[in-house]
Amino acid sequence: MRVSAALLSALALSACTRTQPVPLPTETRLHDSRTFTAIVPALSAQPGADLYQGKLPGLHGEASYALEVPANWNGQLVMYAHGYAGEGKDLRVQAPPLRALWLSQGYAWAASSYSANSYDVQAGVEDTNALANAFVSLTGGKYAAPKKDPDCGRQYGRARGRRRRGKGNAGYGKEQDGLRRRPASVRRDGRGVRVSVAG
Repeated sequence: MRVSAALLSALALSACTRTQPVPLPTETRLHDSRTFTAIVPALSAQPGADLYQGKLPGLHGEASYALEVPANWNGQLVMYAHGYAGEGKDLRVQAPPLRALWLSQGYAWAASSYSANSYDVQAGVEDTNALANAFVSLTGGKYAAPKKDPDCGRQYGRARGRRRRGKGNAGYGKEQDGLRRRPASVRRDGRGVRVSVAG
């Protein structure tokens, strides 16, 4: 009986030896070979606000951005995340529909065109995060970094009837930049704008 147990143990351990992992095929999407052109926005500043517009590096190349800070800034930044923007090659910033309201209440806002069109959620998440992290440099140091407290970190955007899912959501629930991220909760406000809160 002891010989059988020893033999079974040896067989079980031999089955646990490591083998070379089989390389997975690289997924190639038609979308990955496309090139896009970031178009600098031509928005006009709202009265009493500073507007910054331009291009910045994104996940797949350049992305355009717009960033506006009111004179009565409360230290909080709203990141506007647009939804599906079509298949075209031009990347354009979409001004948020609640822009005037946010500015009147002292909130700064920022929006990215993302570095790719089509349905690339990862580019949207990564490029929006890069824009938020570049706030101080994009404003030329005129403004301090936005507050990082439970009342901040709001992200607003339009889903346009499509589900937002992808690799870009993988970082939520983890400690990032000294701020614990939570999974976003989604609700609708009175204007049909999807509101997700991560903080």
